[in-house]
Amino acid sequence: MARARNARASALTTANGGDPAAGIERELLYLGRTLEALQRKRRYPLDRSGFLILRTLSENGPTTVGHLAKALLLDNSTMTRQIAALETKRLILRAAQPGDRRSGTVAATAAGEAMMREMLAVRLTRVAGYVSGWTATEQRAFASLLGRLNGAIAAALAD
Repeated sequence: MARARNARASALTTANGGDPAAGIERELLYLGRTLEALQRKRRYPLDRSGFLILRTLSENGPTTVGHLAKALLLDNSTMTRQIAALETKRLILRAAQPGDRRSGTVAATAAGEAMMREMLAVRLTRVAGYVSGWTATEQRAFASLLGRLNGAIAAALAD
């Protein structure tokens, strides 16, 4: 299967004249589809949005729904619905802002933090397996380039 995929990639790259943007676009397309399939197959304890919210809160601490929505490139109403779902599961706790009852902060509960850490460990193990044949230098380079791409896409969305 991997050999067929590599042959297909080579043929497509040759067919489009070796255009790097075309190759990147194609690989991003396949990556998106593969990640969706993996999410459906794996039965993680959290969906992708819940995991991302809890991981962001773990890394950055309590914040407002608005700041969290902006950081995750979502609108406030979508973020509010996702927060409500996590709050129902007692994975997130909302607290009112002193002096402004319309605004509040959200934070991961101990259960939310534990579930996120458990899922993160599984995800890290899987990613390490996917790149186990790569050198540490290749892995760091890929992480750096992927970070640059994510930053460029986020900046384009902000325009």
